[in-house]
Amino acid sequence: MKTWISIFQKKKTISNPMKNKNTYGPQLERRGGFFLVRSITFLVLALCGALALFACSTKAWLPRASNDYAIDEGWAIVKTDSLTLFARVKPYSDSSHRISSDYFGIYLKVKNISGRTVSLGREKFILHSSEQALFPLPPQVVASKLRSKNSIDPFADNFFDENPPDWEERERLLQEHYLRLADSHFGFGNILSGGSKEGWIFYDAKAVSQDVIYLELPGGRIEFGWD
Repeated sequence: MKTWISIFQKKKTISNPMKNKNTYGPQLERRGGFFLVRSITFLVLALCGALALFACSTKAWLPRASNDYAIDEGWAIVKTDSLTLFARVKPYSDSSHRISSDYFGIYLKVKNISGRTVSLGREKFILHSSEQALFPLPPQVVASKLRSKNSIDPFADNFFDENPPDWEERERLLQEHYLRLADSHFGFGNILSGGSKEGWIFYDAKAVSQDVIYLELPGGRIEFGWD
């Protein structure tokens, strides 16, 4: 009789999980280890992604060394008998993302060092990329992206309203964008003796698909590389 009682007590003790605190120990350890490994893996991948983005963000178009022009802090400087030209690949610094992404911007500074008036035409600034010759786009073409960005959504609930609530504010901001673009665009035409001009010229960004491009301008040719 005592033997059966002792066996029953042993079975009862083993089957009661509350009296055996180590019953779920290995499972919890395995789960904890799995979550720890997964968390470390996620952090490593996130760190690698951040480093990759940082590496891309630090790359830029820079002029390649040449005996045909000088380089100073990212500017390529070309000198002729009548002009001193500074050129630098530089995204348009406005809040319009469409202009920066759809158009390839180069900032120019030109000074007339001669004793006569010099004429600068659009056809004198040719960008060579992917075996294509690209000419600067007229400012009206570039400005069209501003209108498409700020236009009213035709599927919006207030599309058919005569006066949408934010219409005046949109028009005001649009006019500000237009004025900034017109003021910062490089003005082709005559440069008087001792005068200077500066501003952006724009090319089709989709056509710039190489790691090396060439800007042909009065007095020489500048090579830019993606470094």
